[in-house]
Amino acid sequence: MTNHHSPVSRLSREGKGSREERRRETSSPRAIRGPGLGSLAGAFAAVAAVSLGVFGVTAVTAATTSVGLGTASPFAVLAGSTITNTGSSVITGDVGLSPGTSITGFPPGTISGTQHIADATAVTAQTDLTTAYLNAAGQTPTATVSADLGGTTLAPGVYRSTSSMALTGTVTLNAGGDASAVFIFQAASTLTTASSASVVLENGAQACNVFWQVGSSATLGTTTNFAGTVLALTSVTLDTGATVSGRVLARNGAVTLDDNHVTRPRRRHPRPRRRHPRPRRRHPRPRRRHPRPRRPFRSFPPAHRRRASVERQARARLHGCRSASAPRASPRCSESWRTVPESGG
Repeated sequence: MTNHHSPVSRLSREGKGSREERRRETSSPRAIRGPGLGSLAGAFAAVAAVSLGVFGVTAVTAATTSVGLGTASPFAVLAGSTITNTGSSVITGDVGLSPGTSITGFPPGTISGTQHIADATAVTAQTDLTTAYLNAAGQTPTATVSADLGGTTLAPGVYRSTSSMALTGTVTLNAGGDASAVFIFQAASTLTTASSASVVLENGAQACNVFWQVGSSATLGTTTNFAGTVLALTSVTLDTGATVSGRVLARNGAVTLDDNHVTRPRRRHPRPRRRHPRPRRRHPRPRRRHPRPRRPFRSFPPAHRRRASVERQARARLHGCRSASAPRASPRCSESWRTVPESGG
């Protein structure tokens, strides 16, 4: 039966329209053929931009690629010339130095990892650090930020500062519920944080996915609470009491510590959900309100053996024995009782 209301039937009845026109008519739904599609899209984009501006979150559209550290990943501190520590700093992770050979201040500082001083591991880690630095510096910026990041909330993306980059107060990195979201900050010159500055991670943001590419040197102020991996071209200095949840990596210069805590981040993997949940019983077995009492242990033999034992002892007493177990306890006892039939006769 022919549907006279379909576009193909209408074109066939009117006798006009090529095959290409029929294909376009039938394949494209009427909802998107109407006028005003561009204006609707523009309206939605404007509403989204206004919403993001109201909530103070900077949105980026391009996807950000994570920076691979290679063999430099196990290191919490890696430097090129020297590593100097003052006070009781705590380093959780490996410490490496290449091509320099001077590491001082441990103890009193402590290292929960392995020291690599100008060995093959440190040389390879420095090579991979250079590759990671160039990778972070070469990614296309999705937004340009001002000199000071304090008081801002940022979404995943690549943020570039054409000069030095500073942090006064708090910068919030909002992953939007995506644990794999990547944040990359490109500082053309220096990176400096004020005293008590902090980097706050929220909505699934992880320190292992935050990278700070610094074109010169980085200085973290007193009692700064920092998060992410610092990739500095020259040197990194941590003032008294600064805490880093990440890595402090310097390509050519020194790393200077002063009673700091540097903890290498670990990636948090979400717990996998069971694909096929265990089925539940439709009618569970009812539980007893009062458990059945256990039967006492019987130390005596079964009934047929007891009956035979009684008859045996009776025959033994008949022949003058005191018990069946000691048949010769009496002089009158003889072995003839064993042959006596159980029923008289």
